[in-house]
Amino acid sequence: MRSREADPRHAAVDRPRAFSTMQDTLPITEAERLAVLRRYEILDTPPEDTFDRISALSARLFGTPIAGVSLVDHDRVWFKSTYGVDLTEIARDPGLCSTAILQTEGVYLVSSAKTDPRTSAHPFVTGEFGLQFYASAVLRTPDGYALGTLFILDTKPRHLDARELQSFEDLGNLVMAQIEHRAANQQLVAAETQARRLEARMRKAQKMESLGLLAGGIAHDFNNLLTAILGNTDLARAHLTEDSPAQGSLERVDAAARRAAALCREMLAFAGRGRIDLCNVDLNEVVNDLRRILDASLPKKAELVLDLDTGCSLLRADASQMGQVVMNLLLNAAEALEDAPGRITVRTRDRVCTAEELAASYLGDELPAGRYVELAVTDTGCGMTEDTLERLFDPFFSTKFAGRGLGLAAVLGVVRRHKGAISVRSESGRGTEFRVLYPAIERARRPRTEPKRASEAAPSCPVRSKLVLLVDDEEIVRDVGTQMLERAGVAVVTAADGIEAIERLREFGDEVACVLLDLTMPRMDGVEAFHELRALRPDLPIVLSTGHAEEQLMAKLQDASVDGFIGKPYVYSDLMQRISHVLGAN
Repeated sequence: MRSREADPRHAAVDRPRAFSTMQDTLPITEAERLAVLRRYEILDTPPEDTFDRISALSARLFGTPIAGVSLVDHDRVWFKSTYGVDLTEIARDPGLCSTAILQTEGVYLVSSAKTDPRTSAHPFVTGEFGLQFYASAVLRTPDGYALGTLFILDTKPRHLDARELQSFEDLGNLVMAQIEHRAANQQLVAAETQARRLEARMRKAQKMESLGLLAGGIAHDFNNLLTAILGNTDLARAHLTEDSPAQGSLERVDAAARRAAALCREMLAFAGRGRIDLCNVDLNEVVNDLRRILDASLPKKAELVLDLDTGCSLLRADASQMGQVVMNLLLNAAEALEDAPGRITVRTRDRVCTAEELAASYLGDELPAGRYVELAVTDTGCGMTEDTLERLFDPFFSTKFAGRGLGLAAVLGVVRRHKGAISVRSESGRGTEFRVLYPAIERARRPRTEPKRASEAAPSCPVRSKLVLLVDDEEIVRDVGTQMLERAGVAVVTAADGIEAIERLREFGDEVACVLLDLTMPRMDGVEAFHELRALRPDLPIVLSTGHAEEQLMAKLQDASVDGFIGKPYVYSDLMQRISHVLGAN
């Protein structure tokens, strides 16, 4: 029995091929030899039956009490197999094996060690061991690198004839062939493992994409319904006196609808959709701006520690969504404390990440190496099991009885949208750490907010007596939108899709002062309708509206002159402010 700690893990990376060609023209240095030895990943591995059998066979064939397989490392000789002696490793110098690997061909043979000038002063010869005979066949790779030896030794002199020397050399070649076979097999195992890992990632990505489409579709339909609920509630309250008993009920309807709208925004965030306003963001400012809210939201027993690096780079991001990520991670950490005393730490810093580090995280497979800003949220709470970690970012999955299962799903969506990565470390009973990485930009590009577009900065103007073309495939949205606009004295003509919108514009011509255009419609969607309407009236102001701002649709309009955007659900004040701005700018 050999007593050595063995690491059975094998991560086959760039191993030598089993059948490569000789590279005699290239000089072999010791550094190159050691690099090749390490690529075979055989050092410090557990005993293997094949090598043990070859060692035993060598001892029996040549009648020696000791045999083995050695590998020569930079400062030691490590034994993959031994027969007749219990050895794990010895110092490389002075060593017979380290001398033997310098042999360019044939067997390194010492028939009588005491009289051979190469070995007469060696400690194994002069010492208690009393070595007299040593022979080794060099284990040489197809590329010519000597890794170690197959050796036999005895305490009395011996002689090997030419046939025995050839047989022993053949056994050495058999050991090297087994090392090559072992490396090729590990490559195959590693390739299969990688294939399974990629397959699992693909299934996960397909699952998340399907869930994203589902969540985005649900959010789109709900936002249309919420536009009708909030809009009609707003209109109903306008018809009542302030002391009407119905005002309280309508306020509660309004509050519930706005909470539902917030859930829709989280679903859209998970789906990687919804509108984002990019600007240069200081993550430290985002955290500090939320400090008062955080202090009020976290349990009294939770200690909040902020470790913010003031030298952090900026991000090109949506500031509100950055705040959403911070809030959701902190609320998740607070729930993990389970009303027990504990600490939640928020840390920011710059990090230079390698492609390998990024690939090991969620969403990091295709991110380039470089500088990132890291947001880390750590808690001392209950931690998570492996099963929970596996489903952590699934929408609607929650370990809490009253949980919605959207908070972390939304975090994943926001991080994906900002071309970032996220990793999680957790152990049941020992807390959790989330690390979010965002691409960094130079701090010199500082301006925190973008200048407002002309349509946003323009003063409002009277809209009374104007004609607005309202285009939406949902009748309830057309109805409530019409009532809102008519309340402000605006004339309205409606269309259920892009084709009808073109017909209405041709019918009313220059009378149409503005178009409120939904993006997602049957027959002809909002993007195609936008271009057709602009072809008929290049000067026509068009405001885009949707509860589901699909990036592909918006990308098709990125070079077009879009006058404004209003997200669903909206209320009377939102709609009139947008229409007034657009008409004022035009």
